[in-house]
Amino acid sequence: MSNAITIVGNLASDPEFAMTSNGKARCSFKVLTSKSRKNEAGQWENIDTTGWTCTAWEQTAENINLSLKKGDPVVVIGNAAYRSWEDKEGKPNGRIEVQVQEIALSLKRFSATANRIARSSAPAPSSATQVDPWDTPAF
Repeated sequence: MSNAITIVGNLASDPEFAMTSNGKARCSFKVLTSKSRKNEAGQWENIDTTGWTCTAWEQTAENINLSLKKGDPVVVIGNAAYRSWEDKEGKPNGRIEVQVQEIALSLKRFSATANRIARSSAPAPSSATQVDPWDTPAF
């Protein structure tokens, strides 16, 4: 059963990147979401702030590590799951975590430039063997 969720907020800290013991890239980060309202003085203030723990894997984790930093506005799409564990004293603990499927900068108050990342590990063809598909003879 999938618990799809979309989160729009800001990174609370720089993403934490690591490689697992079996060589799988993992990136964890927290996204803060909140509602805004004007206070009596007419200034905007955040209320009902919630922190969401998010985890991304493999290429997405590597891209997050290279691209995002604390404070960046993001849109996260993923699956929410409740994780539980016992602490050192044996007390039960738990929280909702988001397994990231997609992530992007929020462009509501930001602009960005995209850089395509090469996906192939095969060597690129040399310029001598490269064929320009638009360079065809005219009829």
